[in-house]
Amino acid sequence: MLMLYDKLAGEANVYTMDYRGTGRGEQLSCQGVTTGSSRLNGITPSQVPDCAQELQDKYGDLAAFSTTSAAKDLVTFISDYTNDYSTTIYGVDYGTTWVERVMHLDPPEVTGYVLDGVMTTSGSGIVNASSMDYHAGKIGDTFLSVCEENSACNARFKKKVRPVKTLKSDQDGDSPSFILRYLFGSLLTNSGLRTLIPPITYRLLRCAPKDVDVLTQFITTMNTVLLHPQDEGAALTSTLLHHLVVFSEMWEAPTPSVSALKAQFEEATLSVWASYILVPLYCAFSKEVSPICDKIDLTDYDGNGIIYEHDEYWNKPAAIPDQASVLLMSSKMDPLATHENAKYLFEALDGENKELITFQYTTGGNLIDSGTWVNLCGMAVLSSYVQNNGDLKKVDKSCIPDENTAFNWTTPIDTLHLFLSTSDAYDGVLDPTLNTSTSA
Repeated sequence: MLMLYDKLAGEANVYTMDYRGTGRGEQLSCQGVTTGSSRLNGITPSQVPDCAQELQDKYGDLAAFSTTSAAKDLVTFISDYTNDYSTTIYGVDYGTTWVERVMHLDPPEVTGYVLDGVMTTSGSGIVNASSMDYHAGKIGDTFLSVCEENSACNARFKKKVRPVKTLKSDQDGDSPSFILRYLFGSLLTNSGLRTLIPPITYRLLRCAPKDVDVLTQFITTMNTVLLHPQDEGAALTSTLLHHLVVFSEMWEAPTPSVSALKAQFEEATLSVWASYILVPLYCAFSKEVSPICDKIDLTDYDGNGIIYEHDEYWNKPAAIPDQASVLLMSSKMDPLATHENAKYLFEALDGENKELITFQYTTGGNLIDSGTWVNLCGMAVLSSYVQNNGDLKKVDKSCIPDENTAFNWTTPIDTLHLFLSTSDAYDGVLDPTLNTSTSA
């Protein structure tokens, strides 16, 4: 947002938000439960009963941390501190849920709503968090197909053994293949990291001594990034709140079984979701009475679960306010916020003053390249949208054809050094001096 502020010379009202329970306010947390951005290092099912009691004693009804409550916070803030200029609300990925909820509340000061990477729960084609492996798997296949068609990516592989076929044939459903699916799925969420998928696949297949060294470095670094994130954003994130909102508003009820979701994950060539691992936690949080949760037997504890009831806005498409427009930006290569979900919401929104802009290759949002931190076309589009007070007819979209021209397979040098600690992704040997995190 600082880059957008600079681009607009500080002369616009654009709001995004830290939600209740996160950010620089009081985090939603329990004693003994790790905070942070990774769902792999958060609360376990065995910790839920004590945590649920602690939250009940402290807060009572957890609807205080719902999407609607957070949206009301922002609406109140805008109303109290407005400067009478038009206001734009922006949300990316998970944050788009709150943007749509603000739209339901219809603050008169807001003339534009921007949803960048849609993860909302409205529309007949609702995409549940519990079904995301299917959609992410399709995006994984698309990514690998792009590699198959590009000489910069496929040159190291035999003509009849492209990466997508190699990965599919080697993944037989056992534990190592599941780890590989999830690992590569995680890389796919970052434009720099996803360029490592072909060379890592190549090194796994070749498995020479130099490859073992480089791959060991890669796994060590990935474990640190996934399990122990050190950036400021991780410290300001509440995994507990994330689970609360996802299980209350985004999870299919009654829950699918572990085996059903595991089979869905197994069908995916690569996926960052692995929703099946969350079924026991969902049952513990929700105290759902269903055959699946009854069998898992994690719901028999006193007090309320870590859950809140649906309100009147849940799965109800918003009506576009008369004074406002809606701009949706989506990518066909984003495994976290799928293009299918963006299309569902676009069709579901009640009103005509809306536009869906589709990019081919971006991931993790459309404003900043997640691998190089340079401005993307989406930043120019958003800036133009804000400068024109949400008038969709005046938005400058001239950068879109160039953005969609070609996929960039070049690994950023900082990414190459940090994750592989070598000068050549395919054939280089390990050089620890290239990785400042280990050589310092």
